[in-house]
Order: sequence, then structure tokens, then C-alpha cells
Amino acid sequence: MRELVKSWLGRFTRPEQDAVLPAALEAGVASAADMTPPSPLQLYRAGITDTALQEAKARLAADPDDVESLYVQALASLAFGQPAAAITHLERIVGLQPDHALAWMELVQAHTATGRKAAAREALHQAQLLQPDHPRLLAEMAVLALSQGKSKEAVDLLAQIKGREPRAAEVLFQIGSPLLKAGKTAEALSHYQRALEHDPGHADAHANLGALYKDRSELPAALRHLEKAVALRPSHAQATYNLAMLRINRSEWASAAALLRQSLDADPKQADACYWLGNAVMGLGDADEARKTYQSALRLQSSYPSARWGFVMAQLPAVARDVQEQEEAPLAFARELDKLQAWLRTHRPANAQQSVGAQQPYYLAYIANNHKDVLGKYGQLCTSLMADWARKTGVPKPVGGGVGKIRVGIVSAHIHSHSVWHAILKGWIEHLDPLGFELHVFHTGNARDIETEWAARRVTRLHHALGPWATWAQAISDSHLDVLVYPEIGMDSTTVRLSCLRLAPVQVASWGHPVTTGLPTIDAYLSAEAFEPQDAQNHYTEKLVTLPRLGLCLPALQHPAAGGRFQRLEYCENRSCPAVRWQCVQVRSA
Repeated sequence: MRELVKSWLGRFTRPEQDAVLPAALEAGVASAADMTPPSPLQLYRAGITDTALQEAKARLAADPDDVESLYVQALASLAFGQPAAAITHLERIVGLQPDHALAWMELVQAHTATGRKAAAREALHQAQLLQPDHPRLLAEMAVLALSQGKSKEAVDLLAQIKGREPRAAEVLFQIGSPLLKAGKTAEALSHYQRALEHDPGHADAHANLGALYKDRSELPAALRHLEKAVALRPSHAQATYNLAMLRINRSEWASAAALLRQSLDADPKQADACYWLGNAVMGLGDADEARKTYQSALRLQSSYPSARWGFVMAQLPAVARDVQEQEEAPLAFARELDKLQAWLRTHRPANAQQSVGAQQPYYLAYIANNHKDVLGKYGQLCTSLMADWARKTGVPKPVGGGVGKIRVGIVSAHIHSHSVWHAILKGWIEHLDPLGFELHVFHTGNARDIETEWAARRVTRLHHALGPWATWAQAISDSHLDVLVYPEIGMDSTTVRLSCLRLAPVQVASWGHPVTTGLPTIDAYLSAEAFEPQDAQNHYTEKLVTLPRLGLCLPALQHPAAGGRFQRLEYCENRSCPAVRWQCVQVRSA
């Protein structure tokens, strides 16, 4: 029987609908007794909308008074946002069959949607006479109560509904949204959760819950709801945007870019989505596309300092296509930086300091040249914007620790297994004399591992996961440091913003990012004798301090010998190997 019904459905359905046929069969689209084909209403409720409408149209051609087919057309009209068309079908139904309670209930919704409150109340009265305890009726009563500003009455009515009722879910969503705008997030969250109990497929409720959990940093829950919202409605601009932000936080640039394009397809007038798309494609190494998307953001919102800032930084490609682009990139960066400075002086946008560190001229360090002058301009701009913020916020002037041990602070996003940690920081922390120095470490990154735990045991205090950079600034200021060390300015936005402030009497940088910072707030640059030529000071805005030899303390590599053999790397000729192209082989020693 099931195969016969499936064959019958195949006359109307397309191949992509095959996945819903089992659901239609399970929903009872054929009677075991007479094997009659599914009715239009059964098809519609099984989710096979196109086929249901085709069959309804065919039946109405034969019998214009076919109530079930009229009802299917009414339901579809409501689903497609055509309440006036739904009213035409529904009024015909109740004229033919006055005791059709569901038609009266749908009329309540249709009249409410068109603003005909009196007609909605009359339809509600008729439905109450027929089925006073029907869940859908309670939901429509809640809709009317809400339209009259009686939100408590609406909530009380909804509390009487048990099980799934999509109309109740919509009312709960409508109650929750004003609460969300009013900042009553806990109440809004509760209403959205209840909405999903009535309708697990409510895309807007999933989207808003995802945004709420994202703002609360409850990322697994945020990810779950946002992914569900996008699966239910791929054109949901808000959900795709927020899901893209979660991808960006994990540096999943390709996925983020695809989601942001999806969001812009749904709503092209999103300046923020254009801006973040620029960041995502820059993360993918496509500077040309990044510049275009930043410009798109500026066309939508000309007073968007972060988009202007991103456009300047995107003048520096990750990998130049040729020598000419390599040579022209620093000149383009300098030219656009001058334009940005002039624009900021003229317009003085609020919160322009938020642009500082959002993107950095990171790739300039990979172009062999003296970048002191242009990075000096960049540094002056960064510090002036951050100084404005510091004055408004009231960041206190730095005060050293006074007598006793020298209080040294280290600010880095890489207090974990990372090249900056292993090459520079670990040796300093291990060998600075604890009798003379008190170490305070400010780990601004997210990663935490055994190296982080080792550092926490070695220093006076390790700060981690403090939140926004303003909180970090306060924590550093409150530590009353004598010296503040930034081993890698230019690789982390929080570190860049903090280094633009004066938070200690002496502030130094090092070569975790091997180029001058250009920041007037940085007094010295710690390098090494073995790294620098005679005229090296001409490349730094800071005072260059060259530590003896390499200026580091690195542990010796431990490689135990095994049976007269040693290991070396050789190129792997196995082209089918999906992983590395190098293999470690053992070679007999001479």
C-alpha cells in the first residue's frame, strides 16, 4: 500500500521532495482500509505544500464548494502573508459549513492581521461557541488580548495551552521581543524558550535565543540555536549575521564569509555585515575583495570609522601577486593613512577609538624596507584616539610600585604554547630573579594550556579572561607597575589598544612582531645584538635596546639517540598522502 501511495504522490512531486514522502505516509496520507490517495489537507500538513495546492485546485475545478480544498488555500494564503485572500476563502467555508470551528479560528488570525478587530472578535465568538477549550482558540484569544495591550492576560491564556501550538509560539515570541528591546533579557529568554516548546521550528525564536546566548558568552547554546535558525530559514539576515560572528571569533574565515554573503543577500543594506565581510575575506588573504567590501560598507554608512580603518589596512596584502604590488603596497598604505587622519580631524566621529587594533598593518613587517616614518604616523593616530578615550574614561596616570622589588608587567595574548611564548617569554619568566622582580602577567588571549598553568605558578599573579579591553586597562593600572612589557604588539587587538595607553612609567616592546611599533607610548624596543645592524636605531621610533647575543634563554633540544640511528626529514614522494608532504626516516649512522 505504501508503495502505491508513494507512486501516486510521485505524479505531483519533484525529486527533491522525496525526503518528505515518508513523513507524509507516517502522517496517515492513505487509509489502510480503502487505500485512497492523500487529501489536500493531509498533504499540506505533511509539508508537501505545492502538491497540496495543485490537488486543491484540481478538486475545486470539479467542485467549487469543496470545503477541504478551500481550507488548504486559506492556510496557504495565511502562511504566504496574504490575509485578505485567506479571508475570502474562509468566509466561503463558514458560509457553506457554519460549524467549521477551525475556519472561524483562522478568520480570527486573518482579521487581526488586516486590522479588522471587530470582525476578529465576532469570529472569536463563533469559535468559542463551537470549541471553547481548543488550544488554537486560546492562542487567538491571547493574540487579541496582546493587541489590546493586555500582555498579562495573554500570558495567562497561553499558560493553559499544553503541547505544540504554533500560534501560541508566535504570541510568546511577540511578547518576548519588546522585553528584549527593554533590556529584560531573562524574561525575553523565558518567553522564547516557551515559544519553542509550542513550535520547535520557530526560526525567529531560535535566532533571538542565539543572539541572547551570544551576548551572554554562552557560546555552545548560541551556536545551537543560530545554526537551527539558519537551517530553518537560510534567508534569516539576523541569524546568519550572528552565526558569522561566532565563526569569526574562531577564525573560521571561509564559513564566516559565506554566512555574511548569505545575510547580505537577504538584507543588502547592512553596513556592519559588509564591514565584517571585509575582515573575513582579509583573513582569507584576499585584500582586493576586502577593499571592495569596506567600500560597500562606507557607501551604506559614510561615517563608519572602522570600515575606513579597515580599508587603510587592506592596502597591505598578505602575499603580493608580484614585485610591483609589493613595492606599491607601503605607498598605498601611507597615502590612505593620510586620508584617514584628515577625515578623522574633520568629522571627529564618536567611539573612533574602537577602530584601533581592530585591524593592524601586520603585513608591513614582511616588506623589506624602513617603515619608521609611516608607522610613526600610524602610532600617533592610534595613541591620540586612545588618549581621547582615556581622558573621557578617567584612566589614572601611571604610578610605580615605589620601594621594594621592581614590579614588572607582561601583556600578551600568547601565554600558552606559541612561538612568542617559547622563543621570548618563557625564558624571561623562568630566569628573572624573584628576589629583585615581582612579575604580573596579563594573558589577553583565549587559549589556556599547561604552559599557562606553569606561568601562573611562576609569577606573582596571572590575570586571564577579564573581558573587554577597558577592564584590562583598569587591571594593569591598578597593579602599579614600574615596567610594562609588550612582547608582540601588532598581533592582537587588545594588546594594541592597551599599548596605546600610558599604564606604567616605563613601557617596552619586543620582537614577537619584528618591526617598530611607531607608538609614542612605547619607550624602548628590546631586541638582540645578533639581530641588529649598526644603523638599526634609524628603523625604530623607540629607543633600541640590544640584549647580549640573542637576548634569550632557550632550553636545549632533547633528542635521545636510539641504537646507532638518527632521524632526518626527507621529502615524501607519496602523492596520495593526504597529510604532510614530509616524512621522518631513520638512517644508519656512519
